[in-house]
Amino acid sequence: MAMGQNGRHGTTLRLVIDHDTIEMVGKTYAHATCDTPTIETRLTARLDHVVEHDHRIDAILTVNDVTMTPEAPDVVAIWNRGRGRGQCATATWQLGEPQSVAGGACVAGHRFPDHGAHLVAHVTQQGDTLRLPYPLPGGDGAPIVLTRTQ
Repeated sequence: MAMGQNGRHGTTLRLVIDHDTIEMVGKTYAHATCDTPTIETRLTARLDHVVEHDHRIDAILTVNDVTMTPEAPDVVAIWNRGRGRGQCATATWQLGEPQSVAGGACVAGHRFPDHGAHLVAHVTQQGDTLRLPYPLPGGDGAPIVLTRTQ
């Protein structure tokens, strides 16, 4: 999916639910064609309360962690010059090394949930498609739509 100013960046999302755990991994790319990875963002959480309805799932997620991993040298350079300092984690970002950003404001206008935060999710389901009711930070404001793959 396209995101960023004028849709110039691309993003892919992967959601894995295994019993009472959930992992959501977002990859941001330099271009809308998703050819050059720049950042990986990973949220892990525990599913605490799940209620299934006809085409809707209500759940409470308890956040274990949120990490970001820079995957491009220019991202590391920008973050170490100050963009990430004090907002996300440390000022010593390294290529390919994840850091916890739980509770941090790494994306303008967005703060990641902190460790132990409870997130309420109301997800609609139709066949192999899940629609999450909130937009991706930096995206176009549309809800996140995921389709099951094997």
